[in-house]
Parts: sequence; structure tokens; C-alpha cells
Amino acid sequence: RFMPWGKNMPDIISIILLSSFLCLVSGLFSPESVLFFREEQAKSRVAVIKIYGLSTVLLFILYSLSGSMETVEEDYIIPTIPSEELALDFEEEDVAVIGEIAANEKIQIQVNSVTSLAKDTLYKPKDGYQFIQVELTIKNMSSDVVGYNQFQFKVVDDSEIVAVPVFSTINSDTALNLGDLVQDEFVTGTIVFEVPIDSTMMGLYYDNNEPLKFDLGSTLETFERLDMVEEVVVDDRVLIGDITENDVFAIQVIEINKLDTLNYLKPKALHEFVEVVVVIKNISSTSQLIYPYAFKMENSLGIASSPSTTHPNEGDALRLSELGPGGCVTGSLIFEQPKDDEELSLIFTTGVISNQEKLKISLSDSRESFETLVSEDDLTVENDVIDIGESGYFDMIELTLNSVSTDLESIYHEPKDGFEYKVVNLTLTNHAETELTYELYDFKLLNESGELIKPIILVLDSEEAITEGNLSSNESVTGIIVFEQPIESQNHYLVFTPKNSLTTEMLMFNMIEE
Repeated sequence: RFMPWGKNMPDIISIILLSSFLCLVSGLFSPESVLFFREEQAKSRVAVIKIYGLSTVLLFILYSLSGSMETVEEDYIIPTIPSEELALDFEEEDVAVIGEIAANEKIQIQVNSVTSLAKDTLYKPKDGYQFIQVELTIKNMSSDVVGYNQFQFKVVDDSEIVAVPVFSTINSDTALNLGDLVQDEFVTGTIVFEVPIDSTMMGLYYDNNEPLKFDLGSTLETFERLDMVEEVVVDDRVLIGDITENDVFAIQVIEINKLDTLNYLKPKALHEFVEVVVVIKNISSTSQLIYPYAFKMENSLGIASSPSTTHPNEGDALRLSELGPGGCVTGSLIFEQPKDDEELSLIFTTGVISNQEKLKISLSDSRESFETLVSEDDLTVENDVIDIGESGYFDMIELTLNSVSTDLESIYHEPKDGFEYKVVNLTLTNHAETELTYELYDFKLLNESGELIKPIILVLDSEEAITEGNLSSNESVTGIIVFEQPIESQNHYLVFTPKNSLTTEMLMFNMIEE
């Protein structure tokens, strides 16, 4: 706003406002000092408030409006100033053109386009001037964080007139704002300048410790934009053959088959049976239970179903079992799914309801080659292995493995096809002064896969089976326990861990005679 008395002179509105306020304050204490032109009965504080209070409020509003107008006007009319320091020689080799990338030690800048704008939605350029919009991309190539803003850029014309960015509503959605870039990050935005219409040459100047210069009148015929990053499609799916894991289990699907029938059962209309062969490995340091129903199959509609309770070959089915550290089991699960659904996934869920963890395997594709998960070579978990005929001690309990055989005299039971019985004869002695309680499931068989197999309960013809009971101090019991194992299994260990034990220690016996 033009002020005839000079830029550094006080504003007359401010002086009158200050005077009115001082009169208001003085009149509240002494009305007669400021209302000298009135009669005595009219010289009251109420009159002071009415006269000087109202005038103070009106003057304050006028002052505020005056300041706002000045701010708007000063914000809009951005001065252009001559500057020899920013003179741009368009013949210099270090001047980039539109489409060309200019760089210093930290950043790369590319001017993508320059557009002439007749007017803004709110403002018009000054007479003889026009708005231009510069679109550019800035990329941080250093390991440091680099800050950016519009006012790092200036436009220089052939007359050495320098223009700084102006506020505009045209580019409100694309304007280059204030921000920071980390390494390899980029930003694209637009800046609006007000420049003379008759400028024959214009350049863009990036002003910092290492300036960059651009000729805005020349353009590469073709160029690749700095912000056009080639999209790399990363297939992060876990496929058939891949291994996915959490802190406890490693899971791998090694095979998928389609079945028309399941033990003479037919699927629903437009459905089929899908068999998935799964390998599970315990990668934790403690024994873990395997639940077949922890697996679900999800189809393309997002519907998850549980495995079938029926299996054509029970020996191949994934069954409820306990897996020791380093152990690995293979089994199959069968699901009923929409026919020819190509977007099936197997989901394995562990943990409690409030803290579940899911592993997901896509069944739509398979790796060309892969290695299958296997058990660890040594499943004894650094335990001392005791041979047949020898004794071991668990606190004050003595356990002797007397013999192991596959012969079982029973007219009531036969092992499943492909399985055999492992008959273990043992003696348990209580050396403690207190009574000992024992039960059948204190004993388990550890096979070469790492499975901990529980004994089975059979009706026997002869020898007394160990089930459960109590032993007084220095009392012993001798009997047999029976396990059912695949015939091809080679290595077996008898594991003894009392149910009421507070430790993870165990007694381990070799069930194979040397």
C-alpha cells in the first residue's frame, strides 16, 4: 500500500487507535479528564465506554483490515530484482535443457515441462507479464536427508530479471511443497513464476551451495522422466515347494492332487476333492503338538474349509501327533473345493485366539525344483542314550529297559497294514521316601522322524501291562507297554518324562539292540 509520508513513518490509523485506547483507559479512572466538552452530569464512566470504547473497536477493525490488505497485496506482488550473481549464460556446457538431468553431489533435478498460463483463477499477471508453470522432479542420490522447497528455485531471463515463485491456485494440487527426501527418494511438483512476456530466453536457477541451471527454451526430442520408475512386480507368494516358517514350525507343501472320489464318497455338485501333501518340521527347542485342523484351505471366494475326517489311506494322513525338536513329519490332508478353482491357498494357524499367527501357501503354482524338509540327523537333543538292559535315573526314580520285541500274544488285536507293534518290557523303581505316582503316558516312543508316539492300550493275553498306579518307597513294578509303528521305521528311542515333572529333562533309551 502506498504511503505518502514514507515507508518508515508511523501509520496514521495506528496513531489514532492508540490515542483512543489511552483515552478509554484514562476515562475509566477520571471521566472529566477526557469528557471536558460535556456538562458535569454527563461526565461518567458509561459515557467514556460508549464514546472511546466504540471508537477503539472500530479503529481496531479498520486497522486489521488495512493490515490484511497490505499482506495480501505484498504476498501477491512478488518483486523482481536485477541480479548479476544469477546471470545465466545459455551457452555454458553445464546448463541443462528441458528433459535433461542436472546433478550435483547430492541431488538430480529434471525439468519435465514449462507451460504458459494466461491467468490464475484469482489473480491476473501485471501488465506486460505472464504466469509460467514449471514441472520438475528432484531425486536424492546421497545417503543424507535432503530438504526441498519452492524458493530454492528462481527464473532468470535474458535481461537478468530474477523472478521468485508466486502463490497460485492453478497448481494447488501439484505444487512443490516443503519436504525432505531420503536416499533414492524423489518428488515431482510444479512452481508458478511471473515473468515478462517479451523475454526471449528464460532459465531456471536452483540456488543452493551447488547451483544447477536449466534453459527453459530448449527441449530434448525424447527423454525418460526421472520419476518414471519401472515397476518391478515381485511375486512374494509362497508356492508349492517353498518353505515358510514362524518361530515354531517350518511348513512346506510338496504335492497337490485332485480326487474324484473319497472312499466311495462323491463330492458335491460342481466340487472336487483336493489332496495336499504337507511337510511340517519343529524348529523350536521344545516338543510341539501337530493339529491337522490347524490347516484350512481357502478358495477364490475367500471361503476357508477344514480338512475331511475321511482319508483313503490312514497311514498317509496327517494325524494328531507330538513332534520333538528337529523332528519332521509328512502327511496329506483332503479338502472339498469348487471344481477347477485355480486360486486355492493352504493356511496354517498357530497360537491362541488373541495372538494367532498364520502361514499361507499358494497352491496355484509350483517351483520347478526344490528340496524337501527332513528331520535333523540327531534327534536325541543332547541327551545321554541308555542301552537295552541298562538303567537310568530321573531324580529318585530308576528305570530299566529290559527288552524290546515285535511279538505280541493277543487274539484281540492286530496292527494296521504297514505297521507293527513295538513291545517294551521295563522295570520302574521308586527310591524316594515318598510315594511315586506313574501312568502309561509318562512313556513315549521317539522315531526317526522326530515324532513322539504315545503307547496304545490293548487287551493282553499274558504279561501284565503297565497303565497307572502308585509305588511306595523302594517298591518296583515290571510290565510292558506297546507302541504301533510303521514297519519301515529304523531308529526308535524310549523317552521317559514323568507328567508331574517341573523340568524338560528326560530319560532316553535306545530300543535297537546293537
